[in-house]
Amino acid sequence: DTHIPEISLRWTNATPREVFRYVLACEKSDKNKRIAFTNDDRRIEAHTKICGFPYKEAINYTLVGCNEPAMLGGMCASTSHANLAHSIEYIMHCRNKEIEHAESFEEFYEVFKDQLYKDLDKIYHYDDLYNLQKAKDINYVSCLFLNGCIDNAKSITQGGVNYGISNIMFLGNVTVIDSLAIIKQFVFEEKTLAMHELVDALQNNWAGYEDLKNSIAKRGNFFGNDDETSNYTAKLFYNTLFEYIKNKKNVFGYPALIGDHTGYRLHFKWFGEGTKATPDGRYNGAPLSYGISQNNSKLRNGLTALMNSISKFDVNGISSATVTNFTLDKFYIEDEKCFEKTADMLEAYFKSGGIQFQLNY
Repeated sequence: DTHIPEISLRWTNATPREVFRYVLACEKSDKNKRIAFTNDDRRIEAHTKICGFPYKEAINYTLVGCNEPAMLGGMCASTSHANLAHSIEYIMHCRNKEIEHAESFEEFYEVFKDQLYKDLDKIYHYDDLYNLQKAKDINYVSCLFLNGCIDNAKSITQGGVNYGISNIMFLGNVTVIDSLAIIKQFVFEEKTLAMHELVDALQNNWAGYEDLKNSIAKRGNFFGNDDETSNYTAKLFYNTLFEYIKNKKNVFGYPALIGDHTGYRLHFKWFGEGTKATPDGRYNGAPLSYGISQNNSKLRNGLTALMNSISKFDVNGISSATVTNFTLDKFYIEDEKCFEKTADMLEAYFKSGGIQFQLNY
């Protein structure tokens, strides 16, 4: 009788196909389109190996919204939002003298990594300040329903629960991956573009460089096409994030994972408005990429290529709260024969390491 129920299927390798297909069929007939699918194996691995939770606590969660975890009797703090595209923007517009003489992609990436870590230091610092501000509000009633608050004599707002996750929502991740891929492809692999030319194009918001922008749009190796270049930069970027957060704790001692939000949250638009042009072809002020999906105009090799790219990029499982929207033609859902193939495709996506998906058609 819930007006608009929120339902998620926590899939594992042991989930029978008929169960997976049944919930897909429920989603097909759900007028609210509120059913999401998540790979429980990836999430539990993150909770145990990265967060250090015992297995019986690692499985003790539910999902709210799209894919945001809620620990039963615990806490998942995912209220802060941050723009990771700032790091690539800043080195192209403000540290350009350092990168213009880079002789290899690896040398260029070290400058990017340095800026990324400086930005992450600032992001987590402000997240701690935000949590300390919240700690001034002692939430007495909720303490009765949470594990640890009474024993620890601390409110949930003060880090009183025994099991919690610090889950900052990062935006612009694919903007970063695509920008790195374009630089690797055009500047260092093909050597058809000098770094100083790319810097000048960005600082002029692509004015006078329309041919270059069109060439990037047509030939660029963008994330989601299962190509070697963008798969490499995606994996490199997330490995770099993992190295930063693998032992990271917030002000209350909660371990860090990362997440991201999708289009219904306006942050990707707001952050984009304050972000200058980036190497992936963005103009000044254009929206950032959202989730770990891809703009349809950049997808050339179909949905299965996107699924392959997503299943490969995060080998450590830090992005357990990542949201992925798949858009299909309604024929593949409404036609019975095609629906069976769609079910097989989506199940194969999870089996290959896919994290989460929601369907639009």
